[in-house]
Amino acid sequence: MQAQKYILIKSSYTLEDAEHTTYGIALADGSALIESVNGLSCDKQRVERLAELCTKLDLSPEHLSDVIEDFLAE
Repeated sequence: MQAQKYILIKSSYTLEDAEHTTYGIALADGSALIESVNGLSCDKQRVERLAELCTKLDLSPEHLSDVIEDFLAE
């Protein structure tokens, strides 16, 4: 079992009286968050797949910004 895991995080904001939800990714080590990036996409499943893949591949935190850059370019 891996100690570190990438997880989905949810953020909400209100714009012009309408609530919007976006999803991001965080690296957790047990109950501690090591690094997080909010507001990547409104597509929950897409961000979940990214988090699962990062965990499966045991992505180093130093490469997270590169992965997110590629994710946003798609």
